Amino acid sequence: MFSQVVKPLSRLLQIFGALVAGFDALENICLLLTLDGAGAALPVLATIFATLKFVLLALAVAALASLG
Repeated sequence: MFSQVVKPLSRLLQIFGALVAGFDALENICLLLTLDGAGAALPVLATIFATLKFVLLALAVAALASLG
């Protein structure tokens, strides 16, 4: 029974990990472009990407905590 829960959860966490990495990279790009003076909308985009990143991380931690 435990493996029936862990397999789908591990796949979900792999997807979350890839999304988190992507959101982190996009956040960093927006912040670097902001420092370069590229535009006023980029800090807002960076905030959105950071929020999505931390929401996915919180969901991943909650999923792991539910196992134990």
